[in-house]
Amino acid sequence: MSDFAEVKTLEAASATIQKKRVAMVVLDSVITDSRVLKEADTMSLAGFDVMVFGIKDVNVDADLILRDTGTRILLVDWRPDTFRAIGRIFNLFGLLAVVALAGLAYSLHSLLQGVGGLAAFVWKHSAFAPYVIIGGVVIFFSNRAARKAKTVALRLTNQKIEFGFFRRWWKLATNPKQMIYRLVSNEIIENEILDHLDEFNPVAVHCHDFSTLPLGVRYKRKHPKVRLIYDSHEIYCERPNYSEYQKTKIRKAQRKLSKHVDAFITVNQSVARFLTQNYPGLPSPWIIRNASPFRDVPVKYDGRLHRRLNLEPTDRIALYHGGIVKVRNLEMLLDAARLLPTDIHVVLMGWGNHAEELEEKAKEIQNCHIIPGVPQEELHLWTSGGWVGILPYSDICLNHKYCTPNKMWEYSSSGVPIITANLVELVSTIKEYKIGWTCGLPMTAQNLVECIMSITPDEHKEKVDACFKFQQLDCWEVYAQRLVALYREQLV
Repeated sequence: MSDFAEVKTLEAASATIQKKRVAMVVLDSVITDSRVLKEADTMSLAGFDVMVFGIKDVNVDADLILRDTGTRILLVDWRPDTFRAIGRIFNLFGLLAVVALAGLAYSLHSLLQGVGGLAAFVWKHSAFAPYVIIGGVVIFFSNRAARKAKTVALRLTNQKIEFGFFRRWWKLATNPKQMIYRLVSNEIIENEILDHLDEFNPVAVHCHDFSTLPLGVRYKRKHPKVRLIYDSHEIYCERPNYSEYQKTKIRKAQRKLSKHVDAFITVNQSVARFLTQNYPGLPSPWIIRNASPFRDVPVKYDGRLHRRLNLEPTDRIALYHGGIVKVRNLEMLLDAARLLPTDIHVVLMGWGNHAEELEEKAKEIQNCHIIPGVPQEELHLWTSGGWVGILPYSDICLNHKYCTPNKMWEYSSSGVPIITANLVELVSTIKEYKIGWTCGLPMTAQNLVECIMSITPDEHKEKVDACFKFQQLDCWEVYAQRLVALYREQLV
């Protein structure tokens, strides 16, 4: 709560605002999502009754979390219902398969008996036809048969299926368990959260990112007086891991859903410009950046990151913290570590589906380390152990080109200067506030190493001092007041 001590005007305003209920919805476990937590805590301090609805994952045991600010976080445990639903579906498929196989066996028997053959039998006894078809589909799309069919197909064509639509449906068709799991889990998550929203009865629903907007629109259709706030953290249809088919589907859905939005928030001017131009149904944007709370005293590093890695206090750390996923150019950091002196260590701190693979590769590199992420409230204490903070994103999509990730403020507010590639919004901030260096586009191991090795002690100190000034000027408290102003406007 001390991080928000500067927001005196918001706390003073709480006496004039009745405890209006605000529901925030996000499809993650919330506790590591700093933007969601900052916004929820800000609204609680301003006198609103805030509940954040998220989803439970393996890293969270609690169902209900109460924060010092009064914000409540309810995590939906959707897995038991999902597994039960999937079990019922597969039991049904199994029953149909038995019926279909019995029909096929009887048909073959009739064929051998010369009673008109399989085609005539199915024609005459058309009641069996659906079971035969369903049984055939179930059998064909079993994992083993599908993998075999795929192998044969690739051998025959000698090429991969590259078109987004066909690739997507081929993957799902060759793994029916994944297809059913995805369809069932999405529906169950939405229904579970909608039930909780009905119980909470909010005056506003704040949808974090496009993934929650369909749910928010469903609730608004049922409760037309509710204000729907859409908070776009990124250009969702430009995520690099999506196929063209998925992107097209998202664009169509967003055009349809945008007309239901009462207030629109996003992270910077470039993203706002793109979204309002492509989705004219959206209201005028409110820019709320991913800034960190103001710290009136610089973070004092206590050595914890060095101790965790068994490093000498004089060793320097080039730090990346955040999601460890393939689309973030992280393998390049391992290549850079190989080129750096052994007293400069590359450290990746976080979780993700690429972590295990990178950990194996990092074992061969003396000055490269990959460690799990840390709780959000401790992040600045670990981050302050970095000598520089790396933003390795490449210009592979508009989402990266226009990104302004939380990390930019988390590094700088911890006194850690930044190295980034020449991406539009990042370069603009780096140059304006002089809080780091840029090293070309794309960022490569070679130009990253050259940038690191060119930094002098005096230049590094200048950037550290600039980081402290930056977090005074562009801190969360600026955007907190803007967020509350938006809600006051909407809930008059």
